[in-house]
Amino acid sequence: MRLLCDAHRLLLAGVRGAGKQPGELRRSQNWIGGARSGRAVVVPPPPDRVPALLSDLERFIHDARPGLPPLVRIALVHAQFETIHPFLDGVETAASNAERSIVAIATLVAADRRRLLAAPRVGAVGLRLFELLPLMPRFTIEQVRRKLETTFPTATAAVKLLEELGIVTELTGQKKNRCFSYAAYVELLAGDT
Repeated sequence: MRLLCDAHRLLLAGVRGAGKQPGELRRSQNWIGGARSGRAVVVPPPPDRVPALLSDLERFIHDARPGLPPLVRIALVHAQFETIHPFLDGVETAASNAERSIVAIATLVAADRRRLLAAPRVGAVGLRLFELLPLMPRFTIEQVRRKLETTFPTATAAVKLLEELGIVTELTGQKKNRCFSYAAYVELLAGDT
Protein backbone atom coordinates (compact mmCIF):
# COMPACT_ATOMS: atom_id res chain seq x y z
CA MET A 1 0.00 0.00 0.00
CA ARG A 2 2.99 2.29 0.53
CA LEU A 3 3.81 1.89 -3.17
CA LEU A 4 0.27 2.92 -4.16
CA CYS A 5 0.35 5.94 -1.86
CA ASP A 6 3.76 6.99 -3.22
CA ALA A 7 2.52 6.56 -6.80
CA HIS A 8 -0.57 8.65 -6.05
CA ARG A 9 1.60 11.39 -4.51
CA LEU A 10 3.80 11.47 -7.64
CA LEU A 11 0.86 11.39 -10.06
CA LEU A 12 -0.82 14.36 -8.41
CA ALA A 13 2.30 16.51 -8.11
CA GLY A 14 1.53 19.78 -9.86
CA VAL A 15 -1.87 18.78 -11.32
CA ARG A 16 -5.56 19.21 -10.46
CA GLY A 17 -6.10 17.50 -7.15
CA ALA A 18 -2.65 18.34 -5.79
CA GLY A 19 -4.33 19.95 -2.77
CA LYS A 20 -6.46 16.89 -1.97
CA GLN A 21 -4.19 14.83 0.28
CA PRO A 22 -1.94 13.35 -2.42
CA GLY A 23 -0.55 10.02 -1.29
CA GLU A 24 -2.86 9.80 1.73
CA LEU A 25 -5.89 7.57 2.12
CA ARG A 26 -9.06 9.61 2.16
CA ARG A 27 -10.53 10.63 5.52
CA SER A 28 -13.87 11.80 4.14
CA GLN A 29 -16.58 10.38 1.91
CA ASN A 30 -16.16 10.91 -1.80
CA TRP A 31 -18.25 10.05 -4.85
CA ILE A 32 -17.91 9.87 -8.60
CA GLY A 33 -20.24 11.80 -10.90
CA GLY A 34 -22.95 14.17 -9.76
CA ALA A 35 -22.75 17.35 -7.70
CA ARG A 36 -23.44 15.54 -4.43
CA SER A 37 -23.36 11.98 -3.11
CA GLY A 38 -27.13 11.55 -3.43
CA ARG A 39 -26.91 12.02 -7.20
CA ALA A 40 -23.58 10.28 -7.70
CA VAL A 41 -22.98 7.52 -10.23
CA VAL A 42 -20.75 5.68 -7.72
CA VAL A 43 -20.36 6.13 -3.96
CA PRO A 44 -17.29 4.25 -2.68
CA PRO A 45 -17.18 2.69 0.80
CA PRO A 46 -16.98 5.01 3.83
CA PRO A 47 -13.48 6.21 4.71
CA ASP A 48 -13.28 4.18 7.93
CA ARG A 49 -13.59 0.96 5.84
CA VAL A 50 -10.83 1.88 3.35
CA PRO A 51 -7.79 0.56 5.30
CA ALA A 52 -9.40 -2.86 5.92
CA LEU A 53 -10.56 -3.14 2.30
CA LEU A 54 -7.09 -2.27 1.02
CA SER A 55 -5.59 -4.87 3.38
CA ASP A 56 -7.92 -7.50 1.91
CA LEU A 57 -6.92 -6.39 -1.59
CA GLU A 58 -3.24 -6.57 -0.71
CA ARG A 59 -3.68 -10.13 0.61
CA PHE A 60 -5.36 -11.06 -2.68
CA ILE A 61 -2.49 -9.50 -4.67
CA HIS A 62 0.10 -11.51 -2.73
CA ASP A 63 -1.86 -14.78 -2.65
CA ALA A 64 0.45 -17.28 -4.36
CA ARG A 65 -2.08 -20.08 -4.71
CA PRO A 66 -2.78 -21.01 -8.32
CA GLY A 67 -6.21 -20.33 -9.64
CA LEU A 68 -7.09 -17.45 -11.88
CA PRO A 69 -4.97 -16.52 -14.92
CA PRO A 70 -2.73 -13.49 -14.29
CA LEU A 71 -4.63 -11.15 -16.63
CA VAL A 72 -7.91 -11.97 -14.86
CA ARG A 73 -6.29 -11.38 -11.45
CA ILE A 74 -4.96 -8.01 -12.65
CA ALA A 75 -8.39 -7.00 -13.93
CA LEU A 76 -9.99 -7.98 -10.61
CA VAL A 77 -7.39 -6.03 -8.63
CA HIS A 78 -7.97 -3.00 -10.83
CA ALA A 79 -11.76 -3.20 -10.53
CA GLN A 80 -11.62 -3.64 -6.75
CA PHE A 81 -9.16 -0.76 -6.35
CA GLU A 82 -11.45 1.49 -8.41
CA THR A 83 -14.43 0.38 -6.31
CA ILE A 84 -12.64 1.20 -3.04
CA HIS A 85 -11.50 4.55 -4.50
CA PRO A 86 -9.09 5.11 -1.59
CA PHE A 87 -7.96 8.65 -2.43
CA LEU A 88 -9.92 11.90 -2.50
CA ASP A 89 -8.86 12.63 -6.04
CA GLY A 90 -7.74 10.02 -8.57
CA VAL A 91 -6.81 9.61 -12.05
CA GLU A 92 -10.49 9.37 -13.37
CA THR A 93 -9.35 9.78 -16.98
CA ALA A 94 -6.80 7.02 -16.54
CA ALA A 95 -9.48 4.72 -15.11
CA SER A 96 -11.75 5.36 -18.10
CA ASN A 97 -8.86 4.76 -20.50
CA ALA A 98 -7.94 1.56 -18.67
CA GLU A 99 -11.52 0.33 -18.91
CA ARG A 100 -11.58 1.02 -22.66
CA SER A 101 -8.25 -0.79 -23.04
CA ILE A 102 -9.51 -3.84 -21.16
CA VAL A 103 -12.57 -4.03 -23.41
CA ALA A 104 -10.44 -3.57 -26.54
CA ILE A 105 -8.01 -6.29 -25.43
CA ALA A 106 -10.82 -8.72 -24.60
CA THR A 107 -12.44 -8.00 -27.98
CA LEU A 108 -9.15 -8.58 -29.82
CA VAL A 109 -8.42 -11.87 -28.04
CA ALA A 110 -11.98 -13.15 -28.62
CA ALA A 111 -11.89 -12.25 -32.33
CA ASP A 112 -8.47 -13.87 -32.80
CA ARG A 113 -9.62 -16.99 -30.92
CA ARG A 114 -12.65 -17.29 -33.25
CA ARG A 115 -10.38 -16.89 -36.29
CA LEU A 116 -8.01 -19.56 -34.97
CA LEU A 117 -10.83 -21.99 -34.19
CA ALA A 118 -12.20 -21.53 -37.72
CA ALA A 119 -8.83 -22.43 -39.27
CA PRO A 120 -8.85 -25.91 -40.87
CA ARG A 121 -5.44 -26.99 -39.54
CA VAL A 122 -5.64 -25.83 -35.94
CA GLY A 123 -4.34 -28.37 -33.48
CA ALA A 124 -3.96 -28.62 -29.74
CA VAL A 125 -0.48 -27.04 -29.74
CA GLY A 126 -1.70 -24.06 -31.77
CA LEU A 127 -4.57 -23.53 -29.34
CA ARG A 128 -2.28 -23.85 -26.33
CA LEU A 129 0.14 -21.36 -27.88
CA PHE A 130 -2.67 -18.89 -28.50
CA GLU A 131 -3.80 -19.13 -24.87
CA LEU A 132 -0.22 -18.30 -23.79
CA LEU A 133 0.07 -15.18 -25.95
CA PRO A 134 -1.25 -12.71 -23.33
CA LEU A 135 1.41 -14.03 -20.93
CA MET A 136 4.21 -13.96 -23.49
CA PRO A 137 3.26 -11.58 -26.30
CA ARG A 138 6.85 -11.64 -27.64
CA PHE A 139 8.56 -14.98 -28.04
CA THR A 140 10.91 -17.23 -29.99
CA ILE A 141 10.09 -20.69 -31.30
CA GLU A 142 12.48 -22.15 -28.72
CA GLN A 143 10.52 -20.46 -25.92
CA VAL A 144 7.31 -21.93 -27.32
CA ARG A 145 8.93 -25.38 -27.55
CA ARG A 146 10.03 -25.24 -23.91
CA LYS A 147 6.82 -23.72 -22.57
CA LEU A 148 4.57 -26.21 -24.37
CA GLU A 149 7.00 -29.12 -23.87
CA THR A 150 6.89 -30.12 -27.51
CA THR A 151 9.29 -30.64 -30.40
CA PHE A 152 10.85 -27.81 -32.37
CA PRO A 153 8.99 -28.77 -35.61
CA THR A 154 5.65 -28.88 -33.76
CA ALA A 155 6.33 -25.49 -32.11
CA THR A 156 7.37 -24.09 -35.51
CA ALA A 157 4.15 -25.33 -37.13
CA ALA A 158 2.00 -23.76 -34.39
CA VAL A 159 3.78 -20.41 -34.70
CA LYS A 160 3.55 -20.57 -38.51
CA LEU A 161 -0.22 -21.14 -38.34
CA LEU A 162 -0.72 -18.12 -36.07
CA GLU A 163 1.52 -16.09 -38.37
CA GLU A 164 -0.45 -17.15 -41.47
CA LEU A 165 -3.67 -16.10 -39.74
CA GLY A 166 -2.15 -12.69 -38.99
CA ILE A 167 -2.35 -13.19 -35.24
CA VAL A 168 1.41 -13.02 -34.69
CA THR A 169 4.10 -11.36 -36.75
CA GLU A 170 7.79 -12.07 -37.14
CA LEU A 171 9.96 -9.17 -35.95
CA THR A 172 13.55 -9.92 -36.96
CA GLY A 173 13.40 -10.75 -40.67
CA GLN A 174 15.96 -13.50 -40.07
CA LYS A 175 15.90 -17.19 -40.93
CA LYS A 176 17.28 -18.25 -37.53
CA ASN A 177 16.61 -17.04 -34.00
CA ARG A 178 13.43 -15.34 -35.12
CA CYS A 179 11.32 -13.41 -32.64
CA PHE A 180 7.55 -13.17 -32.96
CA SER A 181 4.99 -10.81 -31.46
CA TYR A 182 1.28 -10.69 -30.77
CA ALA A 183 1.63 -7.15 -32.14
CA ALA A 184 -2.00 -6.00 -31.94
CA TYR A 185 -2.12 -7.04 -28.27
CA VAL A 186 1.18 -5.28 -27.49
CA GLU A 187 -0.05 -2.12 -29.23
CA LEU A 188 -3.24 -2.08 -27.14
CA LEU A 189 -1.22 -2.55 -23.96
CA ALA A 190 1.15 0.24 -24.90
CA GLY A 191 -1.69 2.58 -25.87
CA ASP A 192 -2.24 3.92 -22.32
CA THR A 193 1.40 4.21 -21.37
